[in-house]
Amino acid sequence: KMSMSSAQTPPKLPPHSSGLSHLELTHLPCLPIPSLDQTFSRYLSVVKPLFLSDVEDQVDVPPSQQRENNEKSASTKCDEETPATRAQQHDENKISTPKHSNRLSKRASSSSVPNAAYEKTQNLAYDFVYGPHQMGPTLDKELRQLARESPHFLEGFWNSMYLESRAPVIINTSPYFKLRLDKVREDQCARAANLLMGTVQYARVVINDEFPDAMRYEVSRASGTNEVTRTELCLSQFHWVLSSTIAQYGRDYLKSTLHSKHAVVLCRHQFYKLELYNGETPRTEQQLYNELTQILSDAQSSQQHQILPVGTLTTANRDVWAGARETMMTDSLNRSSLAVIDDALILIILDETSPTDWEDIARLGMHSDGRNLWLDKSLSVTVCQNGEAAVTMNHAGYDGDVFNSWARFVTELAEGPPSVALDAPLEFIRIHKLRWNLTKPVIKLIKQSEKTVDEFIDSTDLSVLRFTHFGKSEMKKLRVSPDAFIQMSFQLTYFRLFRKTVSTYEPMNARRFLHGRTTTVRVQSKSSRKFTLCFTDPLASGHQKAESLRKACQVHQEQIKRSKAGHGVDRHLFGLLCLAKHNVQKLPGYTLPEIFQDVSFRRLRTDLMSTSNSSGVPGLVLQGFGPVCADGFGLGYIIHNDEITISISNFKKKSSMFKDVLRQSMFDMKRVLEADMKSNTSGMVTSKM
Repeated sequence: KMSMSSAQTPPKLPPHSSGLSHLELTHLPCLPIPSLDQTFSRYLSVVKPLFLSDVEDQVDVPPSQQRENNEKSASTKCDEETPATRAQQHDENKISTPKHSNRLSKRASSSSVPNAAYEKTQNLAYDFVYGPHQMGPTLDKELRQLARESPHFLEGFWNSMYLESRAPVIINTSPYFKLRLDKVREDQCARAANLLMGTVQYARVVINDEFPDAMRYEVSRASGTNEVTRTELCLSQFHWVLSSTIAQYGRDYLKSTLHSKHAVVLCRHQFYKLELYNGETPRTEQQLYNELTQILSDAQSSQQHQILPVGTLTTANRDVWAGARETMMTDSLNRSSLAVIDDALILIILDETSPTDWEDIARLGMHSDGRNLWLDKSLSVTVCQNGEAAVTMNHAGYDGDVFNSWARFVTELAEGPPSVALDAPLEFIRIHKLRWNLTKPVIKLIKQSEKTVDEFIDSTDLSVLRFTHFGKSEMKKLRVSPDAFIQMSFQLTYFRLFRKTVSTYEPMNARRFLHGRTTTVRVQSKSSRKFTLCFTDPLASGHQKAESLRKACQVHQEQIKRSKAGHGVDRHLFGLLCLAKHNVQKLPGYTLPEIFQDVSFRRLRTDLMSTSNSSGVPGLVLQGFGPVCADGFGLGYIIHNDEITISISNFKKKSSMFKDVLRQSMFDMKRVLEADMKSNTSGMVTSKM
């Protein structure tokens, strides 16, 4: 692990943070930067499968095609190149990692690669690392210098990626989650009151440094043993778990609201300030329920069609919203209302529907109607009339693992008996309704935003797969990693539909490192491609299919271990790319290195399957997000003991088709593994007899 000056001197807290110094654990190790040749050796290994769909080489064709090729080669003339010779040359000449090291060994030869594009990539990688211009080593040296001067060498770039993006946050960077239905609080206001009370207590835990072990440590158990390892986790993301993202031209900024003593309630496009404390004492669940009930009554008494949906502005391009906000801020009434929303601990949305279909609930969380929302809050909880609850998360300041800590806390708190008497007489409370003074230009922007968000929502296809036939327990009996099983089911489904292996992203929690957010697991591999080829080959045996699946799952697990240790590919590449782009702007004549303009780099960064696993939190039953590219799929999943829930999104109306094939893929994979285990067991019995 590299040493950094920040490990001895506490870093200066960013402006608008919570100001809580105990969230800065400067004794934690820093995210390591692998050697340059190690990263690019691994880079070649994760981009190569993306080219095998173009021109397949002998070592990557299915068993039936291998047999056909072998038969053809036996009848060819002796002086012709055979598939076996070509495979041997491939092993001898490829630019890859020798068994004893991680170094790029030599430039490519035309016989060693699946096609010309990949050959170019190999040569560009070699030139970047070892070429005479020293472009790679120079950028790498700059990156390591940056690591010595900051808590995390990517932190500034990472913040810029979220805060300087001008794309709308709706669907693009706002994941949704469905909370488990609270059977004892199916009343809308009772459920909302309980979630508010839980959030107040959660904020006090963070402020008072009273983190339970589940929030402070990652606990792992060595396979086949009872040995438990606890790894301390970075707490810096908790500055922003309750916060607002403030829209500004060019770059937004984060504002922590952990210390806030009020929430905002949104109902029928109307905003209300709800006090969470009586002085220094949190209000009771009954008191919160009483005020929520009166807010709901007031909102329902208004003529909704006469109320402009101001929240729609938060769905717009960030500069469009920043301009509207700047105009609104010139009026004192608007300034006051915006300050109440910006400073609120959390946003509660009281919805007028009672959905039972999970896809309807998922759409409420992902985009709602594009009007009754405010996407600048880190947490927006939509509570329906039947007590169903969906959460929309603003991703700018923190990641899913920290969100999970909130979800676990508030849902575990809800397991206690209800403390609200629904039939108790309501004590009159003077509610605080926010008011607006909207000018014609702002009203015009609201109407334009409504039209734009309607088009975006219409273009977003969303399906939910509730797979109730088996779950984690059954996968473990089959001796495969549950996460790897699901990831390989995605690979098989995509291959069955499109006959391609594509770039697939899975984030991995990196909070074991100082200011760590996530690292990347690249799911596609040579083994995953062999698995999809074998599994779709009608002449492959059940044993061959089972073995290829197990091998692909094993390789995926190895990729996860490397990424957890900070030895993935993407973060190092991202840092080098950001520095190179910075040099293009500041150094006359500097051009972006060819490796970053190459087709391989574009393919790797075009995540046609973007995936995320939120398993392990009993109170979460579904999660999802939008695709990250025009032709891609957003695949959020939760693996329960006896059930798997998967959210599938797409911009090309293909999510339902993907769901149907995915369901069949999971059945087929389980059937093959079961049959292979049964065959192995019966074979052992026969041999003993």
